[in-house]
Amino acid sequence: MVAWAVELSEYDITFVPRGNIKSQLLADFILELSSPPEATNMQPWTLSVDGASNIRRSGAGVVLEGPDGVLIEQSLRFAFKASNNQAEYEALIAGMRLAKEMEVADLRAKSDSQLVTSQVSGEFQAKDPQLIKYLEQVRSLAKHFNTFELIYVPREQNARADLLSKLASTKKPGNNRTVIQETVAKPSTGDLEVWMVTRNDDWRTPIIQYLENEKLPEEKEEKVKIKKRAAHYTMVGGELY
Repeated sequence: MVAWAVELSEYDITFVPRGNIKSQLLADFILELSSPPEATNMQPWTLSVDGASNIRRSGAGVVLEGPDGVLIEQSLRFAFKASNNQAEYEALIAGMRLAKEMEVADLRAKSDSQLVTSQVSGEFQAKDPQLIKYLEQVRSLAKHFNTFELIYVPREQNARADLLSKLASTKKPGNNRTVIQETVAKPSTGDLEVWMVTRNDDWRTPIIQYLENEKLPEEKEEKVKIKKRAAHYTMVGGELY
């Protein structure tokens, strides 16, 4: 979190820990503040999305802009492992669901994922079983809008959503500007993907075997050596630390 705060200081964005705000409650509140539906829903809303994934965490940033200066920003943390492409799809689906809750009629979405935008448009064919399920979710949600368009934009034109995908919270002044923080427990497809990790034998193997099962080699010198090394380590969740 400290690293993010330092990195984002140049953008005049401050990290502020705060409680979660449920998107449905916020959507109802914004609808009360906004102009009547017949006035606003005739105008298109703009949705900017971005997904981020690395070895430690993954998340999504969503920016929904509407008439009357309404701006809703959503920062999502995934409690499951997601590839870059899955994170991009999760971001798009989260944004479309938010727009649906806001009773948006016409939606223009932007993403810096060329693969996702091309698959949704039909230019690229989705072959990965997991991405096919995501694509079906997007097409199903698109039916709830009078018009729906998804276009590709370069990452530099999608900076705000990119930042939100890395943030837990932001604070910036403005009218009707709200940040939603949520943790997504499972993928939108409902499937939890299992990542298989193969651990090859190396210098850690005898230490792990000793810590887990007190297994030691027959050679006396090796026994002493492994016991000394093992004294500096511990096992947590099946991993050596």
